[in-house]
Amino acid sequence: MSDPIMTAFEQILEELEDARNLLADQITSHATQQRFDEVVALGQQGTQLESFRQQVGQLRDQWHQQFATLQPPAPPATPVVAPKRRNHGLRTPQHVYYRPILQVLIATGGSARSTHVIAQVYPKVQHLLNAYDHEPLPSNPKETRWANAVAWARNDLRELGFIASGSPQGVWEITSAGRAWLADESTQ
Repeated sequence: MSDPIMTAFEQILEELEDARNLLADQITSHATQQRFDEVVALGQQGTQLESFRQQVGQLRDQWHQQFATLQPPAPPATPVVAPKRRNHGLRTPQHVYYRPILQVLIATGGSARSTHVIAQVYPKVQHLLNAYDHEPLPSNPKETRWANAVAWARNDLRELGFIASGSPQGVWEITSAGRAWLADESTQ
């Protein structure tokens, strides 16, 4: 059974890893400029961020230990009609990002940081995106719908076995199955 909650935890941990790397870059920049008071303040933020990241990791592990054996509920006797989602279907489908993600990974030697992959995917798909894809997420105004869809497409590829699941946090790595699928797709 695919566990969407574990997937969500992994995405959160990747985003926290990216935030930690951004903070490290800022610390380096301020240290180079000898702005040591800002280095200290950012260092304290980094300590808090790391503590938070560890807490999320512990919650993920706790979820896995306590609920990994949950089975999906039996289907209801009568079909349940899901509530209509607002603007459902306006977003470019996730499968559109599969090939560009794998192409970027191959171009970077097989693995790359998530932020790099997402940035490199954009030029490959920008002609397919619509205005809705460029809107910010209501839950995170700093992230666009298309970038979020790329992150979710990565999870689809991981479940298909095309992206490694044991890579370091924040790093996407193509598998031999992903390479084979992309080669097969390219010949069609």
